[in-house]
Amino acid sequence: MRTKLEFCAFRHELGLTIEELASRLGVTGRTVMRWENTDDEEHYKPTNAAWAMIDELKRLQELSCAEAINRVHQIEHELGKKPTSVQISYFTSQADYEEHHRPKDGGTWRTANANARLTAQVLRAQGYSVKYVAAVDGAVYKYLHE
Repeated sequence: MRTKLEFCAFRHELGLTIEELASRLGVTGRTVMRWENTDDEEHYKPTNAAWAMIDELKRLQELSCAEAINRVHQIEHELGKKPTSVQISYFTSQADYEEHHRPKDGGTWRTANANARLTAQVLRAQGYSVKYVAAVDGAVYKYLHE
């Protein structure tokens, strides 16, 4: 059985605020807070639609992470050795995200940063040196603007 605590943890893993998730689901922030209130496990449980959205967003996050990791492995194969370090863009605000994230996808800086942290964690576990860089200094942004 899925719990309120698990729902809350997944929301945090996804980098979503209560209000962002509420907006996506068409409910109030108060509703999401009730879903996450572990003092009352019997009432106000997350709806099936809420769980479905969390599950889909987790699937997309895992796909994004896998794509980034596969790209690092591809670069390693091309170089014939591990890169000295892997740079991952990190955003400081929604405005920073909207200006520098490529491709333009209508996403949020918090979600992008959650994906970056997950990717960095996996890469470090695989023995890579990971460095966060400002998005404007990221390889993708620089490449697209040269």
